[in-house]
Amino acid sequence: MKLVGKIGTKEGLQRMFRHLSSSKGGRKLCFVGHNIQNFDLRILYEEAKRHGLDKELKGVRFVDTLAVAQDKDVWQNHEKERPKSFSLENLYSYLVGGVIPFQHSAVGDVLANAKVLESLDPDLTITRSKYVREFRFE
Repeated sequence: MKLVGKIGTKEGLQRMFRHLSSSKGGRKLCFVGHNIQNFDLRILYEEAKRHGLDKELKGVRFVDTLAVAQDKDVWQNHEKERPKSFSLENLYSYLVGGVIPFQHSAVGDVLANAKVLESLDPDLTITRSKYVREFRFE
């Protein structure tokens, strides 16, 4: 896995952690993604651990929008009924309409995820109270 151009995973992770720590300005970092807890964060953790960088993930928080979308409380006051499928593609089509632009690219999935989360929980009340979790694996 190459994170940036032709550099190796370790250097890519170091660059990412350096950038994230310098850009957060004293605020706590929070990753947001769809099915991030069961997929993306596990890969990130295993790669960071393999290169001795797992300590960089201490204190990082995350929101898994799959869990948010599956929460019945989120749909309680929503104008639409709770769907049967919670894939990002289905949620985007159902809530936003159309197909995810640049689907399965980093930018396309991030923008689609943001629109889905905004549609599900516009003021982030439920997300903040129930779904901001600390990154912990081991």
